[in-house]
Amino acid sequence: ELLEELEESIKKKCSGFSLVYQPQISAEDYSIISAEALLRFESKTKGQIFPDQFIPLAEQYNMIHTLSMIILNKTCYAVHEIICEHYEINRVSVNFSALDIKYEKFCQEVQDIIEQNDIPYDKIAVEITESRCEADFNLMRQKVTQLQELGIKFYLDDFGTGYSNFERIMEIPFNIIKFDRSMLIE
Repeated sequence: ELLEELEESIKKKCSGFSLVYQPQISAEDYSIISAEALLRFESKTKGQIFPDQFIPLAEQYNMIHTLSMIILNKTCYAVHEIICEHYEINRVSVNFSALDIKYEKFCQEVQDIIEQNDIPYDKIAVEITESRCEADFNLMRQKVTQLQELGIKFYLDDFGTGYSNFERIMEIPFNIIKFDRSMLIE
């Protein structure tokens, strides 16, 4: 039932999806330096469904890329509105699945969505999780470099949950590395 509702919402491109923004605070002066866009799904029958429930379904049934582009578009639209209201905004990060990176036109799609929303590239950051596969690693490095040339920032999310080591990760020019909570606790 949830899968059918998720498929229908993705086909409609927005129905049932909303974004919340988690601020990222400076440890120096406690100012908001950026934010992370987090997707929520409102089921007609079950209420609010959190990402840990619907993202695995989207990945399993090959809907994640379309869903990722919906999130990016909604985020870029919101950033455009903020800029039009003359508010300062550093950047907003958007989570992407490592599966998104495999799409041949990933870089072009990201570029097109940012341009269609008429915002500077440096207002968007892409967050991706570390890959468990060597082929994905090389492709990730190539696509990160390509989009960084436009001014897009890249974050490595949840470092420590995969199999990468520091030496290997440093081969990809991430702007920010976010450590998984489990690494910090240990």
